[in-house]
Amino acid sequence: MPLYAGLSLLLLQQALASTVTLAWNPSPDPQVTNYNLYCGVASGVYTNQVAVGNTSSYQFTGLVPGVTYYFAVNAEDSNGLESPNSNEINYFVPLLPCNITLCNLNQVYSGQPAVVTSSTAPTNLPVTFSYNGSPSAPTNAGTYTVIATVVSATYTGAATNTLIVAQATATVQLSKLVQTWSGNTCQPSVVTVPAGLNVNISYDGSNQPPTDIGYYAVVASINDPNYTGTVSATFSIETAAPSSKLVTISWSAAFSPVTLLESTNLADWVTNTDLPDTASTNPSDTITTPVAIQDGNHFFRAVANGAGVPIRIN
Repeated sequence: MPLYAGLSLLLLQQALASTVTLAWNPSPDPQVTNYNLYCGVASGVYTNQVAVGNTSSYQFTGLVPGVTYYFAVNAEDSNGLESPNSNEINYFVPLLPCNITLCNLNQVYSGQPAVVTSSTAPTNLPVTFSYNGSPSAPTNAGTYTVIATVVSATYTGAATNTLIVAQATATVQLSKLVQTWSGNTCQPSVVTVPAGLNVNISYDGSNQPPTDIGYYAVVASINDPNYTGTVSATFSIETAAPSSKLVTISWSAAFSPVTLLESTNLADWVTNTDLPDTASTNPSDTITTPVAIQDGNHFFRAVANGAGVPIRIN
């Protein structure tokens, strides 16, 4: 007479992810002395058999996370005769949780990819990263959402954080800060380090270069997505210096040494310092000296030993 064939296998409880308790309805056949529990990782293919005795439940331990196990049970009598297997049930062992900590979340633009790193617990688990949805680490300055995901057949875990790539500091150098009025717009020369960066310049708060004579508060600021930098200075446009010309003044060496005085109004006299360092003492010689003068009236007189000296102006 065949053994009872109406066994029904159930998943009774899951104490831990790697532990599962199975139960079945006991056979009413008094000849049953043992139940055989079969287990495998493919449906209908059982690679493990456990004789659990005359009981109606059994706890499997040591199951591997990430693996699906298949189970069946049958009854056995004292003669080793086994009943047909019960229904098959399966159980997927959940992956074990892990922790991920993201590192290097604050970086400065360097022209190289801003790679985020991580540490895991347990340690040394493989991790993939995405930056605003892309697997490639960004290069440009900006803010990026980073998602780190553990890639493991045993563990599961993910972490999300923000990567900030700050602008690098660039240097702005201004030159030609003093220029001569020409009636055209004037602006200083600008050099950046690194070279070639765009620069915005304001003059007393205006972005228009000045034309008029005067002093201007200049602010030069880097305009670049990856660099920042500012410098301030005073920029001046000055009156053009009047053109000058030379006149030659001469007198007899007989009156040496001579002090040459110069005036533009016959009231205020200043000593001219353009005299030659050495002069002849031969009374028959003539002493000459060139004098630079600007447009307008100029008056000269010479004095030797407190007395006036006749001079010639050419």
